[in-house]
Amino acid sequence: MEIIKQQEFTFEGNDCLIKDVVVMLYVHGTYIVELIRRYHGWCDNGLDYRYKKECESQEEAEKHYNWIVRGEK
Repeated sequence: MEIIKQQEFTFEGNDCLIKDVVVMLYVHGTYIVELIRRYHGWCDNGLDYRYKKECESQEEAEKHYNWIVRGEK
């Protein structure tokens, strides 16, 4: 497994802190783009897997990664 790109975002919710991680992986011949969220505060229920896309090419994965990073999720 190879982590190709990773970016983290932090922002405030109503009464919690929200942390997003966007990651692009290459594993078993497949590119995977995933958005994983974690709420810190009273509503913390562990990791929240918000989005996952399996791609056959790095170009397709880049497109989805950039789509998430730009905030169009």
